[in-house]
Amino acid sequence: MNALAFLILSAGLAIATEAPEKPEPLPPAMLRAAIERGITEFESGEPADAAAILSDAADRAGDASLGAVADLNAGRAFLESDTLDTAIERFRRADRRATDPTVRREARFMLAHALLEQAPPPILPGMPGQDASTIDDRIEALTLAEQAFRSCLDVAPDDLEAAQNTERLRREIKELRDLQEMMQDQQQQASQAADNLAGLANEQQEQADSNASDTPPEQQEGSEAQQDLSERTQGAIEQLAQQARQARAQGQTELAEQLEDAAAQAQEAQRAQQQAQEELDAGNPLEASEQQQRAADQLRQAAESAAQASESMQPSEPSDESSEESQGDPSDEGEPSEEPEDPGDQIADRLIDREEQQRQAREQRRSRIARPVYVERDW
Repeated sequence: MNALAFLILSAGLAIATEAPEKPEPLPPAMLRAAIERGITEFESGEPADAAAILSDAADRAGDASLGAVADLNAGRAFLESDTLDTAIERFRRADRRATDPTVRREARFMLAHALLEQAPPPILPGMPGQDASTIDDRIEALTLAEQAFRSCLDVAPDDLEAAQNTERLRREIKELRDLQEMMQDQQQQASQAADNLAGLANEQQEQADSNASDTPPEQQEGSEAQQDLSERTQGAIEQLAQQARQARAQGQTELAEQLEDAAAQAQEAQRAQQQAQEELDAGNPLEASEQQQRAADQLRQAAESAAQASESMQPSEPSDESSEESQGDPSDEGEPSEEPEDPGDQIADRLIDREEQQRQAREQRRSRIARPVYVERDW
């Protein structure tokens, strides 16, 4: 045997060795029996054993419709075992293989619940660890789940549970987008406040340097300039205080504290400005310069605190990927707006409502799991 022939033969042996063996298809009667056995294990409280039996049956199904039934029930068993990725894969394959509308509807319904289980925890203003990326992640996950629930209606328009879940998820997605918009507004306001304070600090520094020079400005001119700067600093303090109150009302404690720190530092700057004003009125430019330098330093610190508040918001643009798909679907237009409540009560009510929704969704999922798709015996 020459070298070339040996290489070809070796390559062929390697390919043959590495190719996975395809499971031998089960006859329909044995396939039905395997599905029944898996369902029995599932109902006996053994989802892991059921998943193994049903997965094997699905993989060895030559009949697409029976394979879809096996995949659907395998997915339910994996979902009950919290093996979400595998459950999602099985539900999707059941949907592709199904010829029975009932099986296809159930596959899509359970896929939606599996996707919902994968979603990050519910988000409310002020929750620890919340940022724009976690909101984006939850919106993306909820959008996938909403689309899956909505697809159930393409097969079974009268599926009330799927319709209710579709609407519930749409409402939460809208709420999260509103939260994103609010956070972006807060970030912009904090950023503007930081820029304003930095500008005031620079102007105050110029005045301090001017009064410390050999030729300070005339007494009246320096006093008027300092008074104008002090008034604008007061405006910045009021703006920061208002932003801090809004953040605290929304439960965003960390943001409120950062803005309050910036306001307190600006107040210290204003006290130094007032002392500088008194020194200028008394004709003491050097003493006034010292107080102006102190005010400039405090304003810089206030600007840094406001900048940190802005950075903590980490804004991101909402995704519009699902907006086109939602066109023509039922919306929330025309619903009456509720009277504003106390923000603290609103947050508590929303958290309780969200927890109740999560509980209902889990119970709904388990009720559908408790009614697995059986195979009619025809043997």
